[in-house]
Amino acid sequence: MKKLNRKTKQYLHIITPALIIFIMAAISFSALFSLEAGKSFFVISLLIIYPVLFVYLGIYTAKNNIHVLFGLLPAYVSFAIVFFLWLNMSALIYFAIYAAAFGSGYGFILFDRSLDRKKENKEKKSRFYSSKKIK
Repeated sequence: MKKLNRKTKQYLHIITPALIIFIMAAISFSALFSLEAGKSFFVISLLIIYPVLFVYLGIYTAKNNIHVLFGLLPAYVSFAIVFFLWLNMSALIYFAIYAAAFGSGYGFILFDRSLDRKKENKEKKSRFYSSKKIK
C-alpha cells in the first residue's frame, strides 16, 4: 500500500472538518431523528462541535505553516452551504464566532512560538555573558 505524502495528509486534515460540518448538519436536518432530537443535535454541533473544529483548524494551520485562507476556506465554504440550505439570517453571527475560534487556535500557536523564540534568545544571551570559562 502506498503511503500518503505530506501534502496529501495536509489536504485531508483541512478537508475533514469541512466534511464533518456538512455531514453533521445533513444528519440533524434529515428525517433520521425526531424533530426535537435533530434540533438538539444541531444546536450542540453549532455551539460546541463546530467551534472546536475551527480551533483545531487554526492550530493545525499554524503548526504546519499553511496559509490562513487555505486552512479556513474549506470549512467556511462548508458552513456557508449549511447556512444557505438550512439556516436563516440570524445564524450569520456564527461566521464571526467561527473566525474567532480559528483565530484563537492560530494565535495560541503563534504566541507559543514567540515564547519559544524568547526563551532561545535568552539562553543564547546567557551563554554569551556567562562567567564560566570554556576550556
